[in-house]
Amino acid sequence: MPKVDLEKIKRLRLEKGLTQKKMADYLGYESDVSYMRLEKGARQIRADQIALIAEVLGVPLEDLFIEGGNDQ
Repeated sequence: MPKVDLEKIKRLRLEKGLTQKKMADYLGYESDVSYMRLEKGARQIRADQIALIAEVLGVPLEDLFIEGGNDQ
C-alpha cells in the first residue's frame, strides 16, 4: 500500500492557512486532537479521509503519497 506523505499534508495545510481544528471540522471530528493524530501518524488515515484531505488542500489525491512508498 502506498505511504501517505504526512509532512506534505502538514506543509500544504499550513500554506493554505488552515488550522488543525479546521481540518478536524472538515473530516467530521469534534476536536483537533483527532486530526493531529492523523497528521502525526499515530492514527491511520482511511481512504475516504485522504480523498477529502486532498480536496480540501486543492491537490490531486496522488500528490499526497510518497513516490515509491510501500506501506502506511
